[in-house]
Amino acid sequence: MWRWSRYQYVEYFTRVGDAVAVIEARTPPVSDAVLRELAVTMRVRTPPYFSGG
Repeated sequence: MWRWSRYQYVEYFTRVGDAVAVIEARTPPVSDAVLRELAVTMRVRTPPYFSGG
């Protein structure tokens, strides 16, 4: 996982399967701890997962 910040924006880059996911937020109100927790719990999902089928 990589962290990048610039002014009030913070981004976390994390590898999820064969892809790299980016989580971005303004701080405050979202803390670094919340962004880190989201990044480490991300999982690959198949398209049917999102359509309910």
